[in-house]
Amino acid sequence: MASKNASKFSATARNIKKSTVLKWKVGNWLEIVDSNRHKGEVWVTSVRCKLCAKYEKKLTNTRNFNFSWCRGTTNVKLDAVKTHMNGEPHKLALKLEDEEMFKAKPGPLPAYAATPLGKAFFKLNENEKVRVKKLIEIAYVVAKEEMPFTKFVAIAKLEKRHGVELGQTYLNDHACADFVDTIAEIYEEELNQMLKRVHYYSILVDGSTDARSKEKEVIYILYVDPDTGRQRLRFFSLQKVEHATATDVLALIKKAFEQHGVDSLKEHTVGFGADGAAVNLGVRGGVSVLMKDDEGIDWLVTVHCASHRLELSIAVALKSTVFSDINEMRQVELVG
Repeated sequence: MASKNASKFSATARNIKKSTVLKWKVGNWLEIVDSNRHKGEVWVTSVRCKLCAKYEKKLTNTRNFNFSWCRGTTNVKLDAVKTHMNGEPHKLALKLEDEEMFKAKPGPLPAYAATPLGKAFFKLNENEKVRVKKLIEIAYVVAKEEMPFTKFVAIAKLEKRHGVELGQTYLNDHACADFVDTIAEIYEEELNQMLKRVHYYSILVDGSTDARSKEKEVIYILYVDPDTGRQRLRFFSLQKVEHATATDVLALIKKAFEQHGVDSLKEHTVGFGADGAAVNLGVRGGVSVLMKDDEGIDWLVTVHCASHRLELSIAVALKSTVFSDINEMRQVELVG
């Protein structure tokens, strides 16, 4: 699009050599609009941002938007280019271009393609992808073994001493947190897609406490994998419990499914499993009763968890024995 004007060269204009502009290497989004030839040199008189020009209509309401960067600015200076590059309009244009690039790829995109890290991963060359994949695997181990993210750096350094090529980027605990967040997003998206294909599932719940002794409700789902025909039990959600009543627990279950894109429990739920607490299996208002009466799941099969029943049976059987004293001492030790 560059033009070589034969008009008189102005020494006072903001002209800069084309060779200098090319050395900036800010990206292929910077386009020369107009130029002049003077004394054997090509002098650039106007440049624009190709991306901002492409998405001009979507950028007009962003802060510090300037039409000249879409149609040609005479402010041909490196500082001006960098200011534009770091501005809100240009960053939005880059994001829009990334989204368009992903939509144009043939075939279905993997789940991670929608995440910020996934978009960056797509732009890497094959060697860089191999390195990042190894770092993601290290981050997975850190999360799986419940280690602090700061251990990520130590493990990565050890791997490098063993000759593993990991590069120099992403070697910090913040990157580990980003990797773990992305892994979680991928698992969640895969589960969401699976829920769309599963005909029926059972819901299993249990109370739990976190490190700060705050009560939580753990939710699992049991279903038949439509691809393998085998049953699968998967972690589904961890919800904060404000009030441990049947109504609130059912509300938490519904909230968890809504977060996964399921608006109604009635369509696919066939079973409910929990411990024998009245809040879950009480015949006059437990969660299972509310699911039948309020949610209309008349066919619901309710199962009292066998492990909890065994635990209660053993506790009753040993109540009048020396083991009861041992258990009491153990509880005192745990509290202390």
